[in-house]
Amino acid sequence: LGMLRRPAHLDAIATGALDGLAELQDPEAWPAVLAEAKYGKPAFARRAALMTLAKLAEVAQKKTEAVDVIARALRDPSFRTQMASFDAAIALGDRRLVGPLTSTPFTDGRSRRSAKEAIRALRATAPGKEVAALRKEVDGLKSETRALRERLDALDVKKKRR
Repeated sequence: LGMLRRPAHLDAIATGALDGLAELQDPEAWPAVLAEAKYGKPAFARRAALMTLAKLAEVAQKKTEAVDVIARALRDPSFRTQMASFDAAIALGDRRLVGPLTSTPFTDGRSRRSAKEAIRALRATAPGKEVAALRKEVDGLKSETRALRERLDALDVKKKRR
């Protein structure tokens, strides 16, 4: 984490450190990465921090916070930060970003096209993940219900014997 503050041309060291934190999937890195994603931080490191937030959100259980940060970055005055926020939105894969992507008035044609591509990607991939997670949860609940029903039946049998 100390490498985040080391000065370098185009924030190369901080960018590399943020990429490494994203790959490590360490939830304890969340506060440091969040601080690097704030407005006013060096531009190149900030763009890397947005992507790192998207990759760490699931592990750190901070998806809602990541959605808020990325949604704010969509309205950033820096074109490159906006472009990084589209990539972060796709990496996060959370459909809650479709609203901010559609409601943000992008003045640059490249931003509008990237926003449309991000919306398309979110709509195409997110339901599959969500459905799979819900299906897994339902299967777990079914097996738990079956086990409870068997225990209840066993208790009824014991009660009738008395």
